[in-house]
Amino acid sequence: MDAKTTISPVAVALVTGAILAMGCTSENPAYDPGVDLPGECRAGEEVSETFENFERPEKVDLWFLISDAEGMDDYQRSLARAMEPFLLGLADDGLDVNVAVSTTDGTTAPGLAPAGDTGSGCSGNSTQIAHSGDEDWIDTVRCNVQQGEGGDRRQRSLDVAHESLVEEPSSLDDFRRDRARLVTVILSNQDDCSGEGFDDDDDHPARNLCAWQSEELRDVEDWLEAMRETVVAPEGFSVAAIAGPPTEVQYEPEENVLAVCSSTLGSSYPSPRLSQATKLLDSQGLFLSSCVFDLGDHLDEISRQLVRQDSITLCTAEPIAHEPLEVVGIYGDESEDISFGPGFSFAGTTTDCPDGAIRLHREGAESLERLEMTYCAH
Repeated sequence: MDAKTTISPVAVALVTGAILAMGCTSENPAYDPGVDLPGECRAGEEVSETFENFERPEKVDLWFLISDAEGMDDYQRSLARAMEPFLLGLADDGLDVNVAVSTTDGTTAPGLAPAGDTGSGCSGNSTQIAHSGDEDWIDTVRCNVQQGEGGDRRQRSLDVAHESLVEEPSSLDDFRRDRARLVTVILSNQDDCSGEGFDDDDDHPARNLCAWQSEELRDVEDWLEAMRETVVAPEGFSVAAIAGPPTEVQYEPEENVLAVCSSTLGSSYPSPRLSQATKLLDSQGLFLSSCVFDLGDHLDEISRQLVRQDSITLCTAEPIAHEPLEVVGIYGDESEDISFGPGFSFAGTTTDCPDGAIRLHREGAESLERLEMTYCAH
């Protein structure tokens, strides 16, 4: 008679668990490993840090820098037509949005452009700043982006941004708000021509002179460094440029700069400097070709990549060893633990934050006055 083999219930459970572990490859949505923060340092020494005056994900100052040089009327009108779905989408997403317009005319004083009153239905417009809580805010923006073609022929968006934000920030006091991210949208049919050493000559188109004297123009990297110093979080300053795509052509003196495209909106010329500025901003920069028939899709892309931010990055002052021990939000007279996961995530070291960072999500950032974090520094 064959001997019987007895298998214990414990062994059966172990074998069954191993088979299930090997066979289950998809995520179990009910599985929750726990998101508790560590109670003590696994490495390094405990330190506390307070974060104040940082930008919030849901609060956005949207600044349009519109070229008002020759050939821009149709581009401006296309931008105006695309405003309603773009802005309604931002409001529906719960964003708190301020919108204002400046031109790229560097010969004018820093600050905002006059209220636009030349577009269709805009004769009574006298408002320079639109807010998402205002009744007619979309009409105000639609009118203000139509600034005409009476500006200087040199397009100097980088100079205008620097003068308004760095040299004379009070020029934007009515527009810029505490804790608001700044998203700048540049619309141009030619490249940026910022710089003090430029030798002007009415006998040649400005785009030719700018290409011939490219070494004398404002340094784009230096400009970007100055812009970043005006904000706290890396997401606090973003730039989208809608302009002619760059080419590898190097123009010699007396050689004409050629258009890269012509469409129903007009001719666009290569814009390597604007492209460079957006590339240096990495995820906070976006370059979009002006060689299109309308600008609606571009505004959708700007909304998706730059305006609708789900989190902001807070850089630690000291090298952080692992996830924080505690993150507390101060909301007026009340304080509350910000949860690990929904409220914030641990980012480790990043390009912008070499000592380490957390990403504060909209759930934890809304109405937040300051944040107190305890972590382990090594």
